[in-house]
Amino acid sequence: LAIAEDLHDKKRMGMAMLNLGVAYRNLGDDQKAEEFYRRKLEISQELGDKRGLGIVIGNIGALHLSRGEYGQAIDCYSRRIEIAEEIGDRRGVGTALGNLAAIFKDLGQYDRALEASNQAVQIMRTLGVKYYLCTFLDTQAGLFLRLGRIAEARDRNREALVIAEEIKNGEIVFKSRVNQAKIAAHDDRSAAIKALEALAGTYPDDENQAILYYELFKLTGDPRHKDRSVELYRKLLPIQFEI
Repeated sequence: LAIAEDLHDKKRMGMAMLNLGVAYRNLGDDQKAEEFYRRKLEISQELGDKRGLGIVIGNIGALHLSRGEYGQAIDCYSRRIEIAEEIGDRRGVGTALGNLAAIFKDLGQYDRALEASNQAVQIMRTLGVKYYLCTFLDTQAGLFLRLGRIAEARDRNREALVIAEEIKNGEIVFKSRVNQAKIAAHDDRSAAIKALEALAGTYPDDENQAILYYELFKLTGDPRHKDRSVELYRKLLPIQFEI
């Protein structure tokens, strides 16, 4: 960044600021991340760099989403789609649609979530981008589970798991295996409980353990599972909450 500033090379300055924003985000310093994203935004607007503008707007949307600012996140991702469509960036359109689908699912806006996720899956399937394809298929599996459309949830989840295992996407592999158990619970609750207990022995990290014990509590009603989940979430998150 310092060299680019000395050379008054604004394009390189913008790239450096975007990279620094990503680095600070990964370090958990969202305030510094947003500072660099905003500086990148200004430079991209000044240079008329629409591709860079779309990327950084999407990154700012992710910051809003992490803070629970859903309206602002939706605005950012919607603007990301507009810019990506304007410059023919199909991957950018697809990723933003997938992010919108996840937001709409969490907000209970299931029709909008289905519409956005269907478009996102179709784009990523056409482009052959397996990382995002399995991610958005996982979103759909969770969405169909909430809607009680079990056969469709099973199909989406099965495909997401196969792709995630192929590309070694551990996050989606874990989510898909949890969804497998939740889907199985509609036919055989005891088998689902055994599957979750087996996962608890396979995934020892606190975050995954918290998720698994909460799912076990929902299936068994055992207060010990609830207490363990709450204990782990309180360890992970500096907030007070109730389950």
